[in-house]
Amino acid sequence: MAKVIEVKDDEGKHHGWMIHCPACECGHQFDDRWTFNGDMDNPTFRASMLVHGDDYRHRCHSYVTDGKIEFLSDCGHEMAGQTVELPDWKKDLFDKDPIPCEKCSIAEGCKRHENPAVIGCLKGKLIE
Repeated sequence: MAKVIEVKDDEGKHHGWMIHCPACECGHQFDDRWTFNGDMDNPTFRASMLVHGDDYRHRCHSYVTDGKIEFLSDCGHEMAGQTVELPDWKKDLFDKDPIPCEKCSIAEGCKRHENPAVIGCLKGKLIE
C-alpha cells in the first residue's frame, strides 16, 4: 500500500498529497507549495512541513525524505528529533476520502485544529 494519497477538491481536481503522521496520528497535507518526487511508496517533499495549533505541544515540524519522516527538534511531541519510516496509508483508519482543510465547515473559526471531519487537523478523524 502507498504512503501517500492524492487529495481532490469537490470537482475531482487534484488538490494535493497527504501522508499519515505517526506522531500526530492524523494526515498532513502537501499542496503545490511543496515539491514532490512523485513516488507514492518512497515520497520526498520539500520544503519542511510545519503544523501547529494554538500552543507549542501541538507543533509538528518535519521533513519527508525517501519514505521517512524526520521530526525536527522544535516539535512539541515525543517524536521530536527522531526519523522513522512513514506508515502506509490505511484508508480503513478513516471511513472516507480526505477533506481539504479549506473545505472545513469551521475553517473561519478553527484555531485548535481539532475538527473531526477533516484529515489534516491534529486530532481529526473522519467521522460522520
